[in-house]
Amino acid sequence: MQIDRLIGILTTLLQGGGATAPQLAEKFEVSRRTIGRDIDALCRAGIPIVTAQGRGGGIRIAEGYRLNAALLTRGELQAILAGAQGLDSVYGTADREALREKLGAGGLLQADDYVMIDLASFDQDTLRQKSTLLRAAIEENRIVAFDYLYAKGEMHRRVEPYLLVFHWASWYLYAFCLERQAFRLFKLNRMWRLEETQQRFCPRTLDREAIFFDDCAPAARVTLSALFAPELRYRLVEEYGPDCCAPWPDGRVHFIHAFSDWDEMRLWVQGFGDAVQVLKPAALADQICAQARRLLALYGQGGPEGPAGCEPSASASAAAENKAEENEAEPKEDLRGTIDEGV
Repeated sequence: MQIDRLIGILTTLLQGGGATAPQLAEKFEVSRRTIGRDIDALCRAGIPIVTAQGRGGGIRIAEGYRLNAALLTRGELQAILAGAQGLDSVYGTADREALREKLGAGGLLQADDYVMIDLASFDQDTLRQKSTLLRAAIEENRIVAFDYLYAKGEMHRRVEPYLLVFHWASWYLYAFCLERQAFRLFKLNRMWRLEETQQRFCPRTLDREAIFFDDCAPAARVTLSALFAPELRYRLVEEYGPDCCAPWPDGRVHFIHAFSDWDEMRLWVQGFGDAVQVLKPAALADQICAQARRLLALYGQGGPEGPAGCEPSASASAAAENKAEENEAEPKEDLRGTIDEGV
């Protein structure tokens, strides 16, 4: 369709600083004669296009030209500016206002600017430093090195960076890991001592359309079935969606969800204290009971400074410790995931 091609040509010239007729013909899969007619149509529409012959020549837009906002609908302009706002929140730039000015939308969207996006984390300064370094490394095709914290400890990685990804409510680096010889996702908040090396790499073929980041997530390996106090339903829905829970006859909420990491599941459940009762897996319930016995042995009924007579006897403490060790054994099937290992 000609209008789509005209907008595509205009966008190409604005972004790339210029192009030759053969380049445009190849990109839009039309003849050079068709490109010539398209350029004439853009000129008749008031676009200041300059052409030059010979070496270094080509087709370009006159300096200082701004894209007429009439070429984009109000919704399209708001979507573009909202996206720029989200990136500004991470990089600490003012690209949104600069883009608003370039699009000629300074007065068009000022009053009804109703979308606000903030993609930064709590540790915003550190995230900004990491993202700035990684952007430069991606543009210059330089290998980066960093220490990475994960469930089993810490590891050092050297990678070829390709994409910064905001997914699963967190920022990730999509890179080719030189140690694993495969593409992996690395969470930016778990990177430390990040540095851009002087070593360059030859970019590998990256089919962005074929990338499915959900494939990088570990598969669900264990299903939790638990009863939660009704006042916690908002937390469950917020984190796992409305379909994760249903009413239970006694008024509590029945929660079912598949987790990929055993320890992550255990710590998450324990964070709710006595407001949750684990139904399955039984091994998780045993671990929670074992921890409760250890806590009782450690603090006693009333704590170290509680009422007299509340401290457990030495024999009771020893018995509790032995029982805890027996019950805390891992389930026969190793259900603990490797969500961060080599990711």
